[in-house]
Amino acid sequence: MDSKLLLFVMGNLLAGHFNQLLPEAIATPGVLRARFAGAAPEREVPAWCHIAIYDVDRDPAEVAAALFRHDAADSPAFDDRSLRMVTASAITPRLLAEATSDSDAIPLLFVVLTNPVKGREVEYNEWYDRQHLQDVLAIPGFVAAQRFRVGELAPIPMLPWQYLAIYEVAPDAVEAAFAEMDVRKGTERMPISDALDDDRFRALYAIAGTTTA
Repeated sequence: MDSKLLLFVMGNLLAGHFNQLLPEAIATPGVLRARFAGAAPEREVPAWCHIAIYDVDRDPAEVAAALFRHDAADSPAFDDRSLRMVTASAITPRLLAEATSDSDAIPLLFVVLTNPVKGREVEYNEWYDRQHLQDVLAIPGFVAAQRFRVGELAPIPMLPWQYLAIYEVAPDAVEAAFAEMDVRKGTERMPISDALDDDRFRALYAIAGTTTA
């Protein structure tokens, strides 16, 4: 699915809540698809262990109010102190790698949140959209990528990053893909723009559940 608008949720201790919510999510007006994912095993534990991604076709604030109407914060499986919930508007379509994977396994999601260096946003976006996404997709194991602009969803605290990239990685190629990324990074095969701010969030998540309209 080529996502246009997301309700993007990050948190900890959310597994029980979202596993219960997923069967109901697709019946919520405005939700086209719902995905819940947890931090991939045997990887560094991220600041937010769980994510939920809702593809929506209406005001994300309305969707969020409907999804979380059942006193979610009172649930022992819901840690509202770590919760971050934002809108994410697509900047690019979902881009596919030229070399497709033969596996039918559900891809892992590599989530990257970044900012441009102050005053260099145009340069940062041109590099990211025109070069970096394609450089990553040229690595065997990366199968798709899409970028989003992050927006506030009051009253939840805002993430400190303005941009979100979601890469899809074949599960049987994860280690080789990230090892190759480390080899290429900073070389002519994957130049890194100095318009990219050093403060960023990167984590790999395994999808635990999906519902689609």
